[in-house]
Amino acid sequence: MDLLQKIAVAQAKNTPFFADGLFPSYRQNDSIAYKRPDENLFISASIVFILEGIQDLLSTDNQLVIAQIKADYQKSVSLFQQKEGLKTYNFYRTIPKAHFPNGLILHRLRHFKLPEDIDDTALAFLTTTPTKQEVLTLHEKLKNHANLSRRQIENTFPHYRQLRVYSTWFGEKMPIEFDACALCNLLYLFHQFEIENNEFDADSIAFLAQILERKEFLHAPLRVALNYPRPALIIYHYARLMEKFKIKALEKNRNLLIESILNLLSNEKNQGEHLLLETAFMKLSHQLPPEKSSDLMLNNKSKPFFIAGFLSGFPNVFLKKLAAWPLFQINWQSDALDAALQLENQVLKQRFATEAKDVYF
Repeated sequence: MDLLQKIAVAQAKNTPFFADGLFPSYRQNDSIAYKRPDENLFISASIVFILEGIQDLLSTDNQLVIAQIKADYQKSVSLFQQKEGLKTYNFYRTIPKAHFPNGLILHRLRHFKLPEDIDDTALAFLTTTPTKQEVLTLHEKLKNHANLSRRQIENTFPHYRQLRVYSTWFGEKMPIEFDACALCNLLYLFHQFEIENNEFDADSIAFLAQILERKEFLHAPLRVALNYPRPALIIYHYARLMEKFKIKALEKNRNLLIESILNLLSNEKNQGEHLLLETAFMKLSHQLPPEKSSDLMLNNKSKPFFIAGFLSGFPNVFLKKLAAWPLFQINWQSDALDAALQLENQVLKQRFATEAKDVYF
């Protein structure tokens, strides 16, 4: 079975844990033998977004398969929309409410009930058909949930605390948090709809640019991307944004990112991380990645695409250190998402191999 077929077959239909059109995923922590079926918007939206990005590079038949996957997925997106009908979206179901489903404890605790967030909202908008006015309304709403609008961020480096960066969360009582990958997805949406930059967009872009200039994506990934705290994941999200849009402040660091990818590839032994870095390299350079070194043995256990750290949002220095321990993290895994990332990598390799052949032969 090829990868696209594998993804299509995995899409839920009359299954006990997942609404029709969503993709199975599991939250887990191997340290404590914890694993639960986890119905969420993020995994499914991420898969559809990846497939949309390569759809035009596939055969007509495969384009139709992706169109059907997207149509089936869109039937369940409204289940995650803000309960009062506002165009913001939650990681978990809002209709009916269902945070941390299929568990024993977390779904009973109000403390773990999540508000809507910019990451799921951006991905939901990017994989459905919002109007420009709806995106403009979201753009305006986000001003109220940016740093310094109501409160100031605590859990970041001091040099970012005066930037009016969009916070991850919409909830009024939630602390201000910055996440570089979520911001990449949000800015992708605004550039897709050609929304004029305001001061919050400018500061969010400045935040992303300075992370690159200071190389914090390499030596402090948890501080700049709480839910994607690995260099390969952060680079991949930058590459998705920079492949599509030329943002001046980020373009200055394109070569720095490419050099970082090459350095990481030379030593990376995890197959999933290697794949993300290869894909990012192709998106940024429009070239095939270097061939894997013959002495680089890759293990095939993928690392999670997304994590939740129970302690990562706290400003306390000791808790920040504990947040990096696997014991205090929940990981989300999805075979369908892994397959989508593999398919994206293969399609881009075919594209650039063909282009290289056309140039040289």
